[in-house]
Amino acid sequence: MKLPRLAGALAGAAALAVTALGAGAGPAAAAPYCPAGAKAGFAKVQLFADGNCGGGSVIVKIGVEGDRPNFRAFTNYDGKVYNVSNTRSSVAIADGYCIRLFDGLNYGGDQSNVLCATSGTAYYGLFAFNDRTSSMRVCRASAQAGCARGGSGATPAPNPTPAPNPTPAPSPSPGAGGFPRDVTKASDAARYDDAAAWAGGRNCTGGFTPGAKRMQAWLRANYGKASIGGYNCRPNTANPSKTSIHGVGRANDWFRDAGSPKHRKQVADFIRRMSANGAAMARAMGVQYWIWNKKQYSVRGTSVLVRSYGGPNPHTDHVHLEMNLAGSRLQTSYWKLPGAAG
Repeated sequence: MKLPRLAGALAGAAALAVTALGAGAGPAAAAPYCPAGAKAGFAKVQLFADGNCGGGSVIVKIGVEGDRPNFRAFTNYDGKVYNVSNTRSSVAIADGYCIRLFDGLNYGGDQSNVLCATSGTAYYGLFAFNDRTSSMRVCRASAQAGCARGGSGATPAPNPTPAPNPTPAPSPSPGAGGFPRDVTKASDAARYDDAAAWAGGRNCTGGFTPGAKRMQAWLRANYGKASIGGYNCRPNTANPSKTSIHGVGRANDWFRDAGSPKHRKQVADFIRRMSANGAAMARAMGVQYWIWNKKQYSVRGTSVLVRSYGGPNPHTDHVHLEMNLAGSRLQTSYWKLPGAAG
C-alpha cells in the first residue's frame, strides 16, 4: 500500500503535543475510540493513515529496532519499503514502549512530546502532527531517553516477552460443532475476488456457496444460535454494472446488535481471531472482507486493514461477511482440515 505524499501545512510550532484519542481520556481510555483489533498483535508501533486507527497502516514489529529516520523510505514489518511521508493521522503503541515524532527527516524539525503505553496498548490521534510526521524514535518506557532527538545512544532493546505472532487466547468452545481449532499459521495468500458483471442477473448463483454455508455453521457453533442470511440476486449498490457478492452466494449477513454488550463481545472476538497471527484464520478460511458497526475490514497480505465505512447502511445490526472464490469452494487450507467441510 504505497500512499501518496500529502503536503500538509505546518500547524504552528506551539501546540505540538500529540493527543490521546478521546477528549480528556488517558491512553487506556482511548481504546474504545479505535475498533477492536485495530492494532496487530505483533506490532510494537502501528501508524495509521487516518484518524481513529483507520485507513492503511504501517508497522514496526516487536523484536526489531523501531527508529525510523526517513518516512519516505519506511521499512515496514514485512521488509518492504514504502513512502509514507506526511500521511499519518493516528498511532497505536504496544504496552511498555514510547515514541517521539519529528516533522523533519533524521529526527530534525519540530518534535512531539513522548507518547507512551504503560498499561496496555495506547492509542493517540496525531492532531498537531497530523500529516506532518517524517521520522520517529522508538524506545522502552523504562528508558525514555532513547526517544530524544539524538537518541542518547539508545537503540530500543529487544522485547523480552515471547516472539511475535503469539498464539491467541483459546477460542470459545474450541472444536465446537466438530470444527477444527483455530490455526496459527496459513500458507494461503490473502486475496479479494470481485463478483462478475451484473448482466441482468445471469451470473447469480441461486443460493449460498458451500463455503458460505459452512461459515454459517462455524459462526453458530462458536457463537450460538443466530439469524444468518444474505443471499440476494441484485446488482452491487456501489457499482451497478457488477453483481453483488450477495448475488453470487459468497456473502453472509450475521445478525448481531451493536447495542448489545454480548453481541459486541462476540464480534470483537471474531475480529481478534480473524486478525491474529498475521490474519492466519482469515486467510485459511478464505475470508476477504467484512463490515461491522461503521467500520470495514479488508484482509490484505498478513494484516487486516480497518477503515471507516460511510455506506448507506451502518451495519449496526449485522456483520456483512464475504469469502473469496477459493474459500467459497472450500478450497482454502482450513476447510481441508478434518471435520471442517462437514
